[in-house]
Amino acid sequence: MKNQRFLLIDEATSSLDATTEKAVQAGLKKILPDDMSALIIAHRLSTLRICDKIIMLNNNKDGGYVEAEASTLKELAMISPDLKRMADDQELTL
Repeated sequence: MKNQRFLLIDEATSSLDATTEKAVQAGLKKILPDDMSALIIAHRLSTLRICDKIIMLNNNKDGGYVEAEASTLKELAMISPDLKRMADDQELTL
């Protein structure tokens, strides 16, 4: 990963226990310098806490995919009923 500017992370924590997920998140914070961007794809919302921009995708009736975007999960939950439901289902305090 030497001198990379972009990293794609797809469901990196989907089958991890909470302790290991936390360790992976800490590791990502270490390896993602300020000048590197990452696209993190996740269904487990707690994985997204390290992100500075979160986009909720959903195939909507207009044929588009971006349902909402925000800087935090809490902000996104106020905009997106689907994200709020997912957070509730995952018993995630926002």
